[in-house]
Amino acid sequence: MPAEWEFFDSQDALVDAVADLVEARCQQAIEDRGQFHLVFPGGRSIVPILQELAKRSLNWHGVHLYMTDERCVPSGHDERNDRLVDDYLLPKIDARGVVFHRIPAELGPDTGASEFARELNHLPPFDLVILGMGEDGHTASLFMDSLDGEPTDVLPVYHSPKPPPERVSLGYARLAGARERVVLAMGESKQAVIKQILADRVFPVVRASPDRWFITRSG
Repeated sequence: MPAEWEFFDSQDALVDAVADLVEARCQQAIEDRGQFHLVFPGGRSIVPILQELAKRSLNWHGVHLYMTDERCVPSGHDERNDRLVDDYLLPKIDARGVVFHRIPAELGPDTGASEFARELNHLPPFDLVILGMGEDGHTASLFMDSLDGEPTDVLPVYHSPKPPPERVSLGYARLAGARERVVLAMGESKQAVIKQILADRVFPVVRASPDRWFITRSG
């Protein structure tokens, strides 16, 4: 089935649409399976969505949270992606029933990736993956050099074009196994790569097999 492309006139409209989607998928998954497995992207583009979700009346009991990727810095470090969830979501909700599966990137790329892959082996597929997209078409910490690699569940990253260079990322295989994948592309800086994607050029974000694209027409 081809992906759906949805364009929004403002960031606020996109944020509301993403929060609506999360709320609907969460309610359905809890009703059907008693659990909801939700993946957030790294980077600050997720902050307004976390803030909006914190205002919603979601039933968070049974929700499992993940990040698409993590930087190899110590736990609690300001540059960690999971700090965004710690700062903007968890203190604002009743998080007693939430399980946050943090990527142990503080152990380094190799050990962090192997430990997280081992944990995922015991968990069901993700219900909803929210993917960010860089100006170069990367997603998670999957950059252009990942396109020729074999699909994996988790992979170590040693030479990220953006600092810090060492990371741990979900891989194409685990992302493809999710029930649903949604890409967020907000702002003027993403328009050039969106045009290339619409012209059928392959980037890591395309190889992640998105089901839906949520895009702002402008900043």
